[in-house]
Amino acid sequence: MRTPFVKVCGWCDERRRRPRPRRQFAWGAIQNLYDGLCIPGAGLVDLTYAVGSASGRTVDKFSRHGIVARTGPVLGVPLIESGCAAWLECRLIREPHTEDAYDTCFAEVVAAAADARIFASGHWLFRDDNVGLQTIHHLGGGNFVHAGGVLRAQPL
Repeated sequence: MRTPFVKVCGWCDERRRRPRPRRQFAWGAIQNLYDGLCIPGAGLVDLTYAVGSASGRTVDKFSRHGIVARTGPVLGVPLIESGCAAWLECRLIREPHTEDAYDTCFAEVVAAAADARIFASGHWLFRDDNVGLQTIHHLGGGNFVHAGGVLRAQPL
């Protein structure tokens, strides 16, 4: 069994870290042929930044940050539920040309779940009472935004 690790997927940071190739983004999926993708909420912004700022090759980020993970139901990958809006358990679909030429990988989602406080009946629910679960987006340099401020389209 492989040693569990946690990483932050975000191409914004990877493009800035030259001369390191952007290939680091997909290292886990390419290395292991399966992966878990957890979608952290705003309540995990500090943890997300800390995890994304250190290499899992040199430190056990689960132990260092007290991260509790459950075992995925299909592939057995570690999945973080607490504080996350959702998670996906994925199996890599090998496409060597696309991986090499475009630094992109594809995956089959074999299991998924979302917190009912923020996702129900097929829709995201961004409200004042679930800000801690609203998805976060890294702008660079430790600056994040969360997906609040929903605008509703009106029929024309």
